[in-house]
Amino acid sequence: MPHPLLPSAELPEGGAREIPLPGGAGDPQSLIVLRHQGQVRAYRNLCPHLRVPLNWQPEGFWNPERTALMCAMHKALFNPVSGECIHGPCFGRFLESVAIHEQNGIINLDA
Repeated sequence: MPHPLLPSAELPEGGAREIPLPGGAGDPQSLIVLRHQGQVRAYRNLCPHLRVPLNWQPEGFWNPERTALMCAMHKALFNPVSGECIHGPCFGRFLESVAIHEQNGIINLDA
């Protein structure tokens, strides 16, 4: 059964949001949910280099040009379509993709 994450209207084109998920004992987890080129995508909010969250504030995921996701820790850049690191110490590695879908005005986490 899908798990609702947020209303579609709260994620405009070019938007990216941090969505908290219940984690294990002492292990909070969150997702990066973004809309880019008309498509919604989600990644685990963990840089593949140091396993730290990418953002510096709840919606602080984009580089200044808003062309790539950026890790606040070391400025690694990630392709928003594929999650691939295109610049930085984790070059060639990927953010972990998470299955989501948009239906009836709601962005849902797939079961």
